[in-house]
Amino acid sequence: MEETPKVSIIVPIYNVEPYLRQCLDSLVNQTYKNIEIICVDDGSVDVSGTILDEYAKVDNRIIAMHIVNNGVSSARNTALAIASGQYIMFVDGDDWIEPDTCEISISGAEKNNADVVMWSYVREFDGRSLPKKISLCQSVFCGEECRDLHRHMFGLIGNENADALSTVWGKLYRNSIICEKRIAFSDLNRIGTYEDGLFNIEYFLHVQKVVYIDKYLNHYRKNTGMTSKYRPKLSEQW
Repeated sequence: MEETPKVSIIVPIYNVEPYLRQCLDSLVNQTYKNIEIICVDDGSVDVSGTILDEYAKVDNRIIAMHIVNNGVSSARNTALAIASGQYIMFVDGDDWIEPDTCEISISGAEKNNADVVMWSYVREFDGRSLPKKISLCQSVFCGEECRDLHRHMFGLIGNENADALSTVWGKLYRNSIICEKRIAFSDLNRIGTYEDGLFNIEYFLHVQKVVYIDKYLNHYRKNTGMTSKYRPKLSEQW
């Protein structure tokens, strides 16, 4: 029997104690079983690291790493360096995914020989959920059509919205492209923000086929403090 492709799920973790169990539960309970879950505790000062170690003891698919705090880019790069899967998926430690996310995305990648599979998500606020649909006119993009998606990450025309396209969560990547082209996340101490967008700008340069799945598979938690941090040097860094 042919072995199914492995998915490396990369999870940066920093002070997400109230949300981490929901995140990890959504990963270990995936219907697709050939996964490794590489979790990098980026110097958390709450009990996130303890929770991570607790899960790693009971599920050998979880690789628990603890590093000195240096930002989400450093945490993701640390995980990428040891990822052994044919495909890469990113999930933030305060978010979660639907139980069939890996199964659906792998199916889309394998059937279409796609370099990227992406999908829509749900914004999770306190007490309410708001679906966020990626506004795309088709489900498969080839060749020059991929170049147009790439262009979205540099600038928008008219009413275009690049938010869902620029994130690294909500996507499945081919690991061979990341390795061969040496694609990594930029140091946040240098750029301040938009590390996801810069990663995608590099990656989509080499993409020949993209598949979009019209399903809400990611749950993106808003207003947790992780996306609203004030950065006084940001304008200068940009």
